[in-house]
Amino acid sequence: MKLEAVRFDIEAEISVKAGKLGLRVVETPTIEDNREAGQSYLNTYRDGFRIFKRILKEALRGPPY
Repeated sequence: MKLEAVRFDIEAEISVKAGKLGLRVVETPTIEDNREAGQSYLNTYRDGFRIFKRILKEALRGPPY
């Protein structure tokens, strides 16, 4: 699977391509350290738009080979 995304849209790209390939997707629980409030690197609008664009781009593209 060739991946292009490098930011928060990587999960969307992996999910769409895995679905196209008929792969089974599972969640693996992890333990994260607590972080202080206000330390998010996610920009709701910019990254949300980028994720939406990635989903559309991958959904409209042919097989992920």
